[in-house]
Amino acid sequence: IKQENIRDSDQMSIASTATWSTGSAQSVYSSYFDDTFSSPRFSISTANSSNHSTLHWNVPFVACGICGFSQWHALMIHARTINVNTFTTAMIGLMDICKPDFAGNHTAHFLMAAGVGMEYFTQPRLDLNCNQNAFGQNPLHALDPQDLGEDLISFLQWFKAREHPEGLLLTQRDMKGRTPMHYLLQKPLERQMYQRVLKVFPYEHHQLRTFDTAGRTAIMLMNRASLRIKPTSPGDYARIQAGITETKLYQASGDNTQHANTNVYGFHDIARGARGTSYTMAGMPFNFECRICNQTNAHTNSYLDQMLCACKFGRDRNGPDETGMTAAHALVTQERCNNDHRQSVESPSQTFELLRVLIPKEDTTLREILHVLDRDGNSLTHNIAVRGLDELLQYVLDLEVPSRRRAMVNSCSRNPKGGEWSVLRAVMAKFDDMLGKIRIAQVTEDHKLRHLLIEKSNRLTKVKHILRRAGAEINPSITTRWQICWPQ
Repeated sequence: IKQENIRDSDQMSIASTATWSTGSAQSVYSSYFDDTFSSPRFSISTANSSNHSTLHWNVPFVACGICGFSQWHALMIHARTINVNTFTTAMIGLMDICKPDFAGNHTAHFLMAAGVGMEYFTQPRLDLNCNQNAFGQNPLHALDPQDLGEDLISFLQWFKAREHPEGLLLTQRDMKGRTPMHYLLQKPLERQMYQRVLKVFPYEHHQLRTFDTAGRTAIMLMNRASLRIKPTSPGDYARIQAGITETKLYQASGDNTQHANTNVYGFHDIARGARGTSYTMAGMPFNFECRICNQTNAHTNSYLDQMLCACKFGRDRNGPDETGMTAAHALVTQERCNNDHRQSVESPSQTFELLRVLIPKEDTTLREILHVLDRDGNSLTHNIAVRGLDELLQYVLDLEVPSRRRAMVNSCSRNPKGGEWSVLRAVMAKFDDMLGKIRIAQVTEDHKLRHLLIEKSNRLTKVKHILRRAGAEINPSITTRWQICWPQ
């Protein structure tokens, strides 16, 4: 497979299988790039040159053994070219194969990608399962609104009220850190629709100002999308550019609370070792002013107390910062020191406690944090594993449902030489490197360093055992990397 730069590329996924101008469907997994929808991955079908664009819904075929694409999915993705009555009849006839594909794309993912009108979504037998797929995308990430027209507003409002807490589906982030808003705004809507759409989304001003894992805001993505479409459709280019103007006007009209600076002190600062504002005055004891609650001496300046305060005051737990880093990745990858006289390095168990506050076991809506990549395309599982954080690795795997764990431990990313490696291979390379350093420390008789390195190698050994128990492979296939659903 030809691998492009994971940082800069946006590989086409299910949402862009229907072209804007014609609605004709290409393969549900396509091998070329499209910035109007983000999935920094290789299609689980293109690895074997699979192309489902020629498969028709009215000609029986065996479901793809690589990605699970079936006749049912063909019906959904081609729905825009089918009369709604014919669509309903065909749906009844194919109901026995109504299953998600291997990557967890459900019926709603495919149908929303087809660009159909409201009448297709109101079929009584239609299952609108809105779970996130293997790439963190719920069906609204895939929405092509070209035939919805004015119904787009009520359509979004219906999905806004569907899950608890209200608006969850409109705020969920995919593995690139983007919400459905980021994608919908890149579509060439009529000018008056942009502000109306924004009003439906929860925390819309905050969403507009947050970044994706490449450090881009929604407006930056809109501009890129318009420039890419300009050569083939000047009219759509003009619509998106008008949308940028409307979005900026809406952003400027926000109230003071919503218009607040995105660089507000929060989880990212804490993860990078910030301790708020501390000061002393003559004749007075040490004082700590928390930059979250703005109280003096309400709690200590420890990372744990600051994290708890950030949770209490509703700081965004999963939004990437301007560098493309989420708080979870920063907590794992950044070193922090304790507030003692020796400035001792934070222990793995302390890091575990911070992550447990950020992603508590009892809140299943926060699982999306587990799947957002860092700017270099590494998964959270990868970053935890190569650092030997065995206790934390077991915790994050236990947070997810069993069907998703195999994909978590089989994610692949770039190695230092520019090739590709799995989580398990990266851990084994780290382990071998550690053994080499132990031998050097033994020769130099640096007993303190040798003891520290042996401790780290022991943790990496535990990590290897955890990964293997979860199904990790040295060279996982494309299907193994992304499969979260299996044929029944």
